[in-house]
Amino acid sequence: MLKQFISKTLLIHQNEQRETFYFLSLFILIGLAMGFGKGITETLFLTRFGIEYLPTMFMLTALGLLITGLVYGSIVDIVTPHRLMKILVVSTAAVIVGSWVLIQSMTLSLIYPALYLLQETTYDLFAVHLMFYVSQNLHLSQSKRLSPIILSGISIGSMMSGVGLGIGTLVLSLDNMLWLWVTALLSGALLVRYYHQKHGPSPFFHATKKGHYVADSLKNIKQGVSFTKRSPLLLSLCLTLFFTVIAYYTLKYLINLTFVTKVPSENTLAKVIGSVIAFNSIAGLFIQIFVTNRFFEKFGIRIVNLIFPLSMIASNAFFLLGLHIPTAFFGSFVRDTLMGAFRNPSYNLFFEALPPAMQGRSRSMTLMFVLPISLLCVGLLLHFMQQSETHLPITMIGVIATIFLFWFSVRTNKVYYDTLITTMSEATYLGKSDVSRLAKPTSAALNELKEGLQSDERHIVLYYARRLMKFAPDEASPAILHALNRQPNRIKIELAELLVVDRPEELNDALWQCFDNSTDHEEICAILHLLMDVEDPMVWKKAASWITQHETACAEGIRLRILIHENPADSAVQKSLELLLSASDPESTKVVLNTLLRHREVTPPASTIKQLMSPLEENVLSTLVLIRNIPDISSDSAILSMLEKRMETATFKVKLAIVEFLASFKTADANHLLYSIFEAHHQQNVRQLALCELHKNDQVPEDLFENLINDRVPFSAQQIILDSSEPFFSKDEIKSLVENRVNKASKLHTLQQQIESHADESLQYRLLSTLLEEQFRQSLDTCLAGLSLIENQKGINIVRAVLHSHDRQYSGLAFEALKNLNHTAISGSILKLLTSLLDPSGKQRHQNAISLDEAINWCMHNCSPWVKQCLSQAQDSNMIDFLEKTLLLKHSRLFGDIDTEDIQSIAEILVEDFYQEGDRIFDIGDTSDQCYIIQSGKIGISLHEAQDNKEFVAILEKGDYFGEMGILDNNLRKV
Repeated sequence: MLKQFISKTLLIHQNEQRETFYFLSLFILIGLAMGFGKGITETLFLTRFGIEYLPTMFMLTALGLLITGLVYGSIVDIVTPHRLMKILVVSTAAVIVGSWVLIQSMTLSLIYPALYLLQETTYDLFAVHLMFYVSQNLHLSQSKRLSPIILSGISIGSMMSGVGLGIGTLVLSLDNMLWLWVTALLSGALLVRYYHQKHGPSPFFHATKKGHYVADSLKNIKQGVSFTKRSPLLLSLCLTLFFTVIAYYTLKYLINLTFVTKVPSENTLAKVIGSVIAFNSIAGLFIQIFVTNRFFEKFGIRIVNLIFPLSMIASNAFFLLGLHIPTAFFGSFVRDTLMGAFRNPSYNLFFEALPPAMQGRSRSMTLMFVLPISLLCVGLLLHFMQQSETHLPITMIGVIATIFLFWFSVRTNKVYYDTLITTMSEATYLGKSDVSRLAKPTSAALNELKEGLQSDERHIVLYYARRLMKFAPDEASPAILHALNRQPNRIKIELAELLVVDRPEELNDALWQCFDNSTDHEEICAILHLLMDVEDPMVWKKAASWITQHETACAEGIRLRILIHENPADSAVQKSLELLLSASDPESTKVVLNTLLRHREVTPPASTIKQLMSPLEENVLSTLVLIRNIPDISSDSAILSMLEKRMETATFKVKLAIVEFLASFKTADANHLLYSIFEAHHQQNVRQLALCELHKNDQVPEDLFENLINDRVPFSAQQIILDSSEPFFSKDEIKSLVENRVNKASKLHTLQQQIESHADESLQYRLLSTLLEEQFRQSLDTCLAGLSLIENQKGINIVRAVLHSHDRQYSGLAFEALKNLNHTAISGSILKLLTSLLDPSGKQRHQNAISLDEAINWCMHNCSPWVKQCLSQAQDSNMIDFLEKTLLLKHSRLFGDIDTEDIQSIAEILVEDFYQEGDRIFDIGDTSDQCYIIQSGKIGISLHEAQDNKEFVAILEKGDYFGEMGILDNNLRKV
């Protein structure tokens, strides 16, 4: 009970307890080490050198950060965060031990400023890396709840170090207390090693390719600067950090000046500093545990982000009144407590809105670039200002810096939402480097396109050639012709097809060269067709000579083109067409259809319609284009029956082509078939196109909105209607629909919680639970689709795409983006429901449990017809095996994101196999004709052909799948 109470109070979900405890423990140890280092080194330095050398130390710290940041930036994207954590900790400990040895063996006073410099440098380095480390292990929605608690570990450690310093001064000299610093650091390194040995690496970290450290560091700086120019959020964060450092060290100077002038002895100063550290740590701990995360939840990150700047303004204003101990205490509270409680968590969360690939580089850039420059500036300012007889000039620097800090904090708030949307948009819709999306390619992008033409891979060459034709047609022909020379004939022919429209002079010569070098009949036919397309004068005689020596299907196509070239209206052409179309071989028919597509002046025979039922996709697509030229085709009722039958087995491309063909009819029967396609079980793009065509023809049923409200239209169809580029309903109707769906989603969610007390392995429970969760997700997506038509269409649609991806890291960004909308009460209700999706571990069991029969009865009266059908099937003993297969597919990693309704067509062909322990399912070199999903047990994947070898590269368990790659690439088994 106590554990649950603590977790509930601290907003820690059940499956996050171990992870939170680890990070909290690590931060306590690092906070303890940083507290020891800070107290010991500041006391040793200030008592021996005085306050007047602090500006010089600030400038040296800037140099130290530049060097340290250079090293850190070179490895932050290469080394895993936990390993880099160990490297930083152990290296720091080694330097401290070396310094202690030097202190004991010689009286070298420069050791003390060196230790102070080490503490200042590693303090900022640990602060940067700890934040990065957390971001690579928690997604954004977790970070908002847990990072204040985790960062409170620093306060706990600092508090413990303050107590330790106070007690330690009674029994140890300050130089011997350096071992306390070392012990805390090494304990942290051991904890990191133990945790990651047991739980694996950071889940959100993806290492880049290793290279030269200095070169990589310079590359990271360049990329960071370039990205800063493009990212308003990162630019604001850098400027905020710049003025934070100036304000922080100015305040620190004023606080230290106050303590040094008001507290005379070394031991008393150590006790005062220790007491201040202890008090601020206790206060910071309380605020971080009980206040910060609740502030984030209630007010949001943008309000929390302003607390620290406003407090800094107040602190500097108090110093304008004079150097007093209470003012120093308050300044210490702002610097040590409020900075850790509010500024650090919000700053870290802002970084998580940036693209994951840039987070490490952005942080390393601030360490290498922003921090050193800001420290250098503050050092120079303090160096010249301390010549003044009063503290007022230094205080004015602090006041000005805090005003700018507040200004750029406000600016950061303004660009936060746009950055969230941009990051999710790039991750969801754009590849990492997709020049095909450039409206006006730059010279660098054009060079990349041209370089792609030199590839040895066919699909890569064709991809870049098509992109070049689309985005730079003027430069495409010369580049593609140049690439023809080094490609094999097969690729040359496909590239030449792209150039037929432009007909460059060099194309004919290239095609004749291919003709002379080729021995493959199909290649030769393709070359002759292309030469005919470009109207080469020599081709007709050459083609007539070639077909006399070859009797193949492709040769018949050449013969037919010669006939058409001589006289398109000749009756011999129609007779030849009828004869060839009557052939049973689809490949022969394909030749005829392709010839007709090349000669649209020839009317296709009426028998061409029969090719709508051809097993070849290409033949059906060609037929749909050709039969539009047949007179009175739209009045032929038989063709609608044929198309309706064809839709049952058609491929995706054929279905789209049929919809476009039907839309051209503009008859009542064709519109009726279009609406039946929209309602039927087809791919979403097919149904969406059917509905859009109906909308263009003003043939949308009048009762469509009523059917939507009463769930007589499937969820997928509802989403299609709401996703349409042209709205079907008024804003008031859409608002009414969204409210209806919010209530429906809320009821589904409540029902889910109410039946959790009946959790078991029965088919009824598993089926009902799966259907409720899916209906809940679909209802929420419909809500968001409707909301996008009322509020921010682009932003919400990007959020929907991210939620569909089920990516934990980006889902946190999606939730944060929704929270930062200027949302209405409707979107606020949606946010509450989305919380259970993004943080499922935080769901609470509903107090009013109901029986399964009651839940099923509710669904039978309130859910869609398909859900009712599934629940009815669960009562039929003949359907149990089918439903078990459906649930197996739905809960597998391969098909888990597909709607259950769509999965059922796959379940119909699923075959169950049984294997005993030690059986070989397939071996290296076997034919790839099956994909497997594990229903129970474990499967080992081996790279060894020997059957007695038990070395496995992977162990797969229930829900995992294997064998899919062989089917996709049609190769033999490789494992």
